[in-house]
Amino acid sequence: PVMVEMREKLRGVSPRHRAKQFVVPIGTDPAAPQYDLQTIHRFEICYVGHLREGQGVDFLLKIFPRILARVPKASLLLLGGGEKEKMLRDLARQLGITTHVRFTGFVESEEEVQELIAHAAIAIAPYEDTSDNFTRSRFL
Repeated sequence: PVMVEMREKLRGVSPRHRAKQFVVPIGTDPAAPQYDLQTIHRFEICYVGHLREGQGVDFLLKIFPRILARVPKASLLLLGGGEKEKMLRDLARQLGITTHVRFTGFVESEEEVQELIAHAAIAIAPYEDTSDNFTRSRFL
């Protein structure tokens, strides 16, 4: 609901588009296929979303060397594309972490997205908690 409200308020999106929008619950999908624990990539952290301002992916990349210092096998899977993708790829290069970071770009197949998410050990949503960021939680 915050995303809908903020798109209208900050981006000027007309309320007439609300009929095309719906809010989905956050959590697991009990109907999703179950995978054996041995198929989980134990050290993989996964982000899914638009690579744009306010998503916090640049912050995630900046702290990733600290994660690697403690967990050398850690890897980061970034599912999605967007206007910041090139800048984020460059940042990963500057930080010397490209061998641990995989950018997929936009993934068209929802099934492929679900498959990739299902095998990651951790999913992360590092959204920036600012009043103008419509992807933040109302409760942050």
